[in-house]
Amino acid sequence: MYEPTNDRALEEYRVALIEALFAVVRAGMRDTDIVMASVFTTQSVTGILEKIRDQIKATIPAPADFRLGDGGTRTVFPLDAVTGITFNRQTGDNPPRFTAVQLNIALLRFIPGAVGQLAFGKYHSPDYETAEKFIPPFGTRTGTPEAQGINEIYFNLFLPTGPMPHGGWPVAIFGHGSPVDKNNNPLPIVASMAKRGIATIAINAVGFGFGPLGTLTANLSGGTSVTFSAGGRGIDQNGDGTIGASEGLLAAPPRTIIRGRDGGRQSAVDLMQLVRVIEVGMDVNGDGFRDLDPSRIYYLGFSFGGQYGSVFLAVEPNVRAGVLNVPGVGSLKYTRLSLGGRPGVGILLESRVPSLINSPGITSIDGIPVGPPHFNENMPLRNQPPVINTVAGAMEIQAVLENMEWVLQSGNS
Repeated sequence: MYEPTNDRALEEYRVALIEALFAVVRAGMRDTDIVMASVFTTQSVTGILEKIRDQIKATIPAPADFRLGDGGTRTVFPLDAVTGITFNRQTGDNPPRFTAVQLNIALLRFIPGAVGQLAFGKYHSPDYETAEKFIPPFGTRTGTPEAQGINEIYFNLFLPTGPMPHGGWPVAIFGHGSPVDKNNNPLPIVASMAKRGIATIAINAVGFGFGPLGTLTANLSGGTSVTFSAGGRGIDQNGDGTIGASEGLLAAPPRTIIRGRDGGRQSAVDLMQLVRVIEVGMDVNGDGFRDLDPSRIYYLGFSFGGQYGSVFLAVEPNVRAGVLNVPGVGSLKYTRLSLGGRPGVGILLESRVPSLINSPGITSIDGIPVGPPHFNENMPLRNQPPVINTVAGAMEIQAVLENMEWVLQSGNS
């Protein structure tokens, strides 16, 4: 029986349900055959990213810029001329603070003579995230995603040695894991790729690479050096003056339930734009000819790079093949059940108003202690039978976890 209410959302749902029922009947089903009906959304990953992809494919981006040094100095170096690279990470803000680390470029020489050149450049990519690090929703059937701004994306490119193939080098886009970045994570695999005649290119995902004021300094034989932007995408999101290794990936309050869903989706957008920039023509040496083959683009993602990489590969048709190494699944399930991830879920529950931390909390998994804050969702852990709820506050925790799982689906690998 229909009973009017003052609940606007419920009334809108009822209207949508009635329209759906009429549509089913018009399609040929008898109304007497309908026993129960409901309307719900599937939170599709592709609903938004396919539209963004089509927007990207419809534009011609500016060529990649390799003149990152002072006065427009071209930041392309023969590996034989590079004696070291210093990554001066911006790890603090107000005032800016920096921590210098030496990149292990000996890894590039792991296979002698395989890597020929190092190149550092940038390109522009549409930014669909707001300053609060979420992508505004829109109707997936008739809505149109709108870019909120432009990202300046920096990349590291490693070219093989020897004569370049006709049409340019095949190239593998490398998706880094967490909490590492484009400056350190690709190094162990570059020489192996170069040995097989494949260039490697990497960008920072949203929130990674520390702050935007960080720099790379290429120290060259003869005592000279060139310093240029490292392209960090981290921010001091919580206002504590420190920029963490992945700070800026997660959505800011009050939308913390989104977590890294949209940071991962925006990273996939930036990779789609990178494909487009390669297709336009990437002239590394400034000789007027492209150096990367747009018909032979591949992808290699590690851990978190496998997570946003799977989303990228699902919607980008111009990548010929991809390898996802130990990819994450974009889910709270494995985080909640892992020794390293569970404390982060506890912090999330503790930050709720009111706090959802309950007692007695679970302090170990499989007999191994886990860090605080401890909580008890009263759900079976590994290899345990079903349980009956007897823990105060457990159902509230379960509801939040289920809601988060639902929200994360539209970015789930």
